[in-house]
Amino acid sequence: RAAMASRGEVFSHKEEQVLHAILDALFADLGDEGAQALLAAQTAHDPRSDEELVAFARRPASAFTDSMDIVRARLATFDGPDQDTFHALLKTLATRVGCLALTGKRGPLYRHEAVVVQGILKSWFTSPLQQIRELGKVFKLLASVFFLQGDGAKNPNFKAMGYEPPDMAVLREVVNKATAVDFNKCRIQQMEFLQQPSGGIAGPQPIEVLCDCVVVGSGPGGAVVAAELTEAGFRVALLERGRWRAPGEQSCSEAGATRELYQEAGNFFTSDHSISILAGSCFGGGASLNWSCCLPPPEQVREEWARDFGLDWAAGPAMAEAVERVRHRLSIHSEGVELNAANQVLMRGCERLGYASEIAAQQGWQPQSPDDGGWCSLGWKQGRRQGMHGSALADAAQTGRLLLLDGCSADEILRDRTGSACGVRATMRDGTDSRTVIVRGRGVVVAGGGFLNPFLF
Repeated sequence: RAAMASRGEVFSHKEEQVLHAILDALFADLGDEGAQALLAAQTAHDPRSDEELVAFARRPASAFTDSMDIVRARLATFDGPDQDTFHALLKTLATRVGCLALTGKRGPLYRHEAVVVQGILKSWFTSPLQQIRELGKVFKLLASVFFLQGDGAKNPNFKAMGYEPPDMAVLREVVNKATAVDFNKCRIQQMEFLQQPSGGIAGPQPIEVLCDCVVVGSGPGGAVVAAELTEAGFRVALLERGRWRAPGEQSCSEAGATRELYQEAGNFFTSDHSISILAGSCFGGGASLNWSCCLPPPEQVREEWARDFGLDWAAGPAMAEAVERVRHRLSIHSEGVELNAANQVLMRGCERLGYASEIAAQQGWQPQSPDDGGWCSLGWKQGRRQGMHGSALADAAQTGRLLLLDGCSADEILRDRTGSACGVRATMRDGTDSRTVIVRGRGVVVAGGGFLNPFLF
């Protein structure tokens, strides 16, 4: 009961003290000497940027007024058992004996100076025990939240990095003027869906949805299939784990977008937690948040597909025609594409070395001003990124034959007596409420992405 009560609640005072001690060791005040060393390493100086850099060097994690709010928001994306474990860990480090057992130092942890806590963390990072190494990585992840995941212009570290976020007021104004497909018209509403009769004492009964074809995943694979089928006259149920959000409802901030758009809210790692994996888990899939660079399949690659994999059409005119259709539908262009500083260096280097180079094309409508672009890896608010929202999904929605079940996770592929796929058992969630859904159709297309497809199969 105590463990369940800790979920989503505020940290106790001692838990906060432990967190501040660890985060201040990872994101530390470098002192005057460290600040001056950081300044000396810069190749260019101006009073304003130097002032921001010194402030950055002297700013520990606990200096953020909303530090605990940031940690709580991140912790809320963890699974329930992981949240319980995290609270138990903080409580242990807040005691004399528990801290001694985990760190070799008598506790509480927050009574030690930052340099001592840094030594403890270094021992965790290099521990021969995987569980201890993973413990250190969890706190390192939380420290990175402070550095990069502030709320847009409110993050003071952005100025020290020389990064100017888009003007949110301008973005909101552009959103209000934009014309976009209203996918809300083809959604099966979560609340109405979940509040249907539950079956009494026997417990909630699965709700059934009938269609011609079930498509799992709304990314480039599932969206294109859904468009082709609906345009051919079939009724398609599209299951998407993420949620559809109207352009004006998207946060477009690092913290908000990570929670709303990415697999496991950004807490997605390899089994040993050594590599963070960024994968889309939202309406439109990866096409909603990848960078906009679009490269057509090179001729030698198409020839390889034909030669080594038996895809003869890949090297012929049918493939060329398909690529051209995609180019047109995604509004791929190279006009008006601006290179950032790093890519300008690459371009100059290619010119001096005599290498052939050109600006890579991008998908989406050409922005009318720098503020029109938005943050493409955080959801391009006003739909200028065509992605699937402005192409295949829009085409499917406009047929009137698309049923969108967003916030819906596919759990099992159903089969008939002959072994053929005939539906999907899924779970639809709305906040803390959930309901089993049986979606039946004459066919099933699984396009949930390379990470999740194997689990479903």
